[in-house]
Amino acid sequence: MQLFGGKRNGRHVSGAAKHDSGHGTINSDQDTQYGKDPGVSPEEYTAEAEKRGTRRWMRRTLTALGVIALILAGAYVAFQIWVTPPEININTPANPGSTNSPGDGTEGTPKPEDTEQPIDAEAPVQAVTSGRRDGTYTFAIVGTDVISGSTDTILVGMLDTADGKLNLVSIPRDTLVNTAYDIKKINYVYPACVNNGKDGMAALLDVFEDLLGYRVDSYALVDVEVCAQLVDAIGGVWFDVPIDMDWDAPDQELYIHIKAGYQLLNGEDAVKVMRFRYSNDGKNTYAGGDIDRIQVQHDLLMALAKQMLSLGNIPNLGKIAAIYEENVTTNVTARNLGFYAKEFLKLDSEDITFQTLPANYWGSLYGEGYCFPYIDEWLAMINESLNPFASDITRANIDMLYSDGISVYATQGYIRGGIGSFKHYTP
Repeated sequence: MQLFGGKRNGRHVSGAAKHDSGHGTINSDQDTQYGKDPGVSPEEYTAEAEKRGTRRWMRRTLTALGVIALILAGAYVAFQIWVTPPEININTPANPGSTNSPGDGTEGTPKPEDTEQPIDAEAPVQAVTSGRRDGTYTFAIVGTDVISGSTDTILVGMLDTADGKLNLVSIPRDTLVNTAYDIKKINYVYPACVNNGKDGMAALLDVFEDLLGYRVDSYALVDVEVCAQLVDAIGGVWFDVPIDMDWDAPDQELYIHIKAGYQLLNGEDAVKVMRFRYSNDGKNTYAGGDIDRIQVQHDLLMALAKQMLSLGNIPNLGKIAAIYEENVTTNVTARNLGFYAKEFLKLDSEDITFQTLPANYWGSLYGEGYCFPYIDEWLAMINESLNPFASDITRANIDMLYSDGISVYATQGYIRGGIGSFKHYTP
């Protein structure tokens, strides 16, 4: 029985053995240069074959793209599962009078009844708060010098993932703080504690709580040499160096020789730009001293932020995470760092702000240069840019010293160690 037509030489053939294409009668299984005759002209067959080839190529391409999309989707889901937000402090704003946290590694220096100077005595009260705002994360970043151990670069900040904002504030190195040490500068706290066998970072966290009115969630203590590695990991940074920088400090093993102008800085030179303050000949020394240096640091950090926000640096996040994890003293885990990186890459450069603690930056007290905070302006800055709580931070929550250059005042009504604890104090 025949099904589907006859058979010739073992092959099934159509029941219509012949077809007139207009070019003569051609046997349906006749070999041609295009293969078995399909019953159409060579030109028509070629066009049809090209169409079939194109369709096969498109199907294969779409299949490959689909596989890649599935892989990327899986990687994204895995990343989302892996990253973890840092733990946040959900306690209410601090009540310094109830804890009397020393901020200098000491065990609760008793409050003196009389500081021998006019004190703005304001009884501490418990702040009323409706709690922590969702999506807010607070942090402190401290840059240390491996040679001197000083903390000359101090930043506090808040990432607001709900509003898409990153706010950072520099605390000048000479800022007056309420500690029992004789030199009451913020950059003196860490090395003084370390030199006395105490936990310098814990003491700094106490000081930050005094200044901000709350405990920061995350902290990072970064050596300047590690900063150089981080800059190199992203391929350097393009920056317009404001002045010729020539400064030799053999005691710090620091030699800076960088010309002014827009240029690509490697990690080592970027750190030198951040550290520069004085010129050998005095001609290019910053007129505003440390405050001008802080502004240059802000400009450089903004340039770094813009470069990190570019798509070209996403592949470098792995390098950055590895350097960070191995060399930075922090309570931020690798997964926390992934969370911060993910949220950071959602920002535009316009969403990032740099500010400096408002103060009299050229104050002097008992022969020592100090930066005297302007308390009311500082509280306004905190509540505008750094407050993670729904209620305002007030004087009741901070523990700070300030001065008019003659007398010293305290928001909590006492000076740790008493007024006589100041170096070179004379009644």
